[in-house]
Amino acid sequence: MKRWIVLTCMLMVCYGRLSAQHLLSGHYTQAELAAKLIPQAQWMPFPRTTDREGWEKADAAIGEAVIKKRKAI
Repeated sequence: MKRWIVLTCMLMVCYGRLSAQHLLSGHYTQAELAAKLIPQAQWMPFPRTTDREGWEKADAAIGEAVIKKRKAI
């Protein structure tokens, strides 16, 4: 009986992980994803240091918190 309970729990965990892997593709068609997402080669997590316009769009409160935290180190 214990084996079946353990096996059932393991299957439930595995199924939950598998269904969570398709969060975008389960809701959008391939054409919609292609229109909304940029190619990986063009993605940048943050603007380059020389991109002043890009940094102007950043959230000022978050920037101040990061600077404050860095000064504390």
